[in-house]
Amino acid sequence: MKETSYADFGNNKNLRVHHQKRERAVFYDDDFYYKLWVPNWEHSKVVRNAFKVGYYDSNIVPAFDSMITSDNIDLGYKIRRGKVIGGSQSSWKTLIDNSSQEQRIEFTKHVLNKSMQHRCIVSDMCPANVILWNGKLSLIDLEGLASFDWFFSGHPEKWEAQNRNLKKYPTPLWRDMSKYLRAFLEECVNIKYDKDINSIKNFLEVHTMISNL
Repeated sequence: MKETSYADFGNNKNLRVHHQKRERAVFYDDDFYYKLWVPNWEHSKVVRNAFKVGYYDSNIVPAFDSMITSDNIDLGYKIRRGKVIGGSQSSWKTLIDNSSQEQRIEFTKHVLNKSMQHRCIVSDMCPANVILWNGKLSLIDLEGLASFDWFFSGHPEKWEAQNRNLKKYPTPLWRDMSKYLRAFLEECVNIKYDKDINSIKNFLEVHTMISNL
């Protein structure tokens, strides 16, 4: 995996702040976004593990450039800039207007196939976390991945945060994941799923619906 030194990031004189939130921040220049977090942040293992096992690949994160590291510690990642789709509460209209139904179906199949294979799924499949880069759909909130065990049983896998402040999380844990994914499916690929995605069984039903397209 390609890596960018934190020192090189720090020497970039063209950086601007996009936003900052607790332990992490997003910066940008003319060509890239840079997601940074504090050393040993509780979610810092998610991205590298997702690449290691093969969840993230060129079909799901084509805009990915490199991990940002210092002394072999992951401090974030670098993403190529693309066309912004919207905010977390926006509709998917911009994506629909700038991509084909076939593109969106193939992207969805890639994401859900990987999810079934590795038993994890994107937490917030919302317009703020997807861009169009070089004509391709790409996820950009790469640490926003969580296991089926976490969502459906409340037990994190070893690559996930272990001791969490549950007051920061939705109740039940799958609530937002289900809401965002169902909205994406309905708007972007014309699949309406009328139940909550609150179990592996229900996720499998969604996967089957997409596989049959």
